This record gives sequence, structure tokens and C-alpha cells, in this order.
Amino acid sequence: YKKLLSITSVEDLPEMLLRDGNISVSKQLASFRMLFALRQMEQEKFTLPEWVLDDKKLAYQFIDRMRVRRPWISDQSYTMETVDMKDGTVIKPVNGAGSRGVYLVYSPQEIIDIKRSEKLDTLESLKENMKRDLEVGWVEQNEWLIEELILEDKAKQLPARDIKFYCFYGKVGLVLEIVRYPETKYCWWTPTGENISTGKYEGLLFEGQGVSTEELELASNISKKIPTPFIRIDFLRSGKELVFGEFTPKPGNYDEFDDETDRMLGELFLEEQSRLDQHFLAGKSYVDF
Repeated sequence: YKKLLSITSVEDLPEMLLRDGNISVSKQLASFRMLFALRQMEQEKFTLPEWVLDDKKLAYQFIDRMRVRRPWISDQSYTMETVDMKDGTVIKPVNGAGSRGVYLVYSPQEIIDIKRSEKLDTLESLKENMKRDLEVGWVEQNEWLIEELILEDKAKQLPARDIKFYCFYGKVGLVLEIVRYPETKYCWWTPTGENISTGKYEGLLFEGQGVSTEELELASNISKKIPTPFIRIDFLRSGKELVFGEFTPKPGNYDEFDDETDRMLGELFLEEQSRLDQHFLAGKSYVDF
């Protein structure tokens, strides 16, 4: 029966085999893809905690309570026609994903379109690209924010690299390091500092710098204050420190992980969902959240 279990769907197993608990199906159920799909079905009926933090301004209010550095952000939103271009800023969609619709403004004559890895030199070319973003669906609404430009190296005007922590209620499962200019490259890390392949971004991998123990603890401590089994916490690397970027409740293309990574993340999801349930039953409060 245990041999058959490896090639049998859980829903096909008769109850009699599971009754005494001698056969475990936890490995079968531990699929990040499946668990995440079920989580999204819940979100269709209820507003889940992680999705509250998808709102940039609410996310910043929360992260301010953690006393974690973040970029300043404009109090108002702009349209493509009224966007206020200032030196040392980032123009990004109010509701965006990845690098789509994100522009680094060093000066009116030096603007970087992150998604297209393209350098622009006029306000008109910026607005033309923003118009194209809307037309192709990269950006859903003509609503944009302006925030502080975080650089990895100010002297070289080197854009900050992304450091993304896949967090499971206080545990970090994976770390993704990304450089986006002059071309986008990816590097995956385990929490113990091993460089690995996950099935995603094959052919676009590079040897990154990794993260420190203190940085892992920072992401972990933030994660454990959020009552959800999973959330991705994204930072920007500025020099030798991390600057908070955003919370990502639904990472793009999570279905592209290979089976081994999918199972590993799934097991973490199940473990931390169980621990979260126990904390709820014990009456734990999440004051900062």
C-alpha cells in the first residue's frame, strides 16, 4: 500500500487504509501549488490577512511599527498625464506586480524602464512607455505612485537588487535574489546559505551575494507577526542594509517550481498552518497587525 501511495491520488484512497493512521498522506498533500490554489479560493470569499498587506500604504503603516527602514512614498497618486517627475525617485503602479510599469528616475534625461531594460531620456518617452504598459495589460489602471529611489551603489548609480523571502509564519523557506539591470538575473538560496535550483528561471541564473543571518532573522520576525501560513516579504538592498519593499501575498508563476521545491514549500505551509491554528485556539493576539 505504501508503494502504491506514491502513484495514487489522495482522493482515490479508501478510508479503511487511513483509519488507523499507519499510512501517512502528508507527503501527498504537501504541494505548495495545491495548497496555494486552495488559499486563493478562500480569498474569493473572505479577505485573508496577507491580502490586507497587499495595499502599499497599509503595508507601510505595519512595517513602520516594526521600525524597519522603507522608502518614502507620495501621499497622493497620479495619472500618466499628471505624474510628477523628480530626480532620485521611482514611478510605479498603485497596483502592480514584478517590475512591470516601474521606472527609475535619476534625472529627466536619465530614466530606466526596469521591465524593458531600456534607458529613456525624455518625459515624452516615459509617458509613451507608460501608455504601452496600460495597452498591453502590464498595468491595470492609470494610477501611479512616486517613491524614494533606493540604490545599491550611489556612486555608480547601480539600482538596488531585490531580496525576496518566502516566509511561513516565522520560518524562511527560500530566498530569491534578483538583479534587474542591465539584464534580469536570478539566484535562489536556502535559509542555510546554499545556492540551489528550483525549476524557476532556469537559464537566467547567476551567482548572487546571498543574505546574512541578521537579514534572515529580520524577515522571520516580521513574518511571525502576520497571522497567515505564507507571505513573501520583499526588500531592496541598499549598500549593506535591506530596505523594505512590499509584501507579496501571491508570488507570480508559483506553479513553475519543480516537484522537489513544491513539496518542500508545501510541507512548510502545512506545518505552519497547523501551528497558526494552535496559536489561534490558544488566544494569541497579533497587536501590531
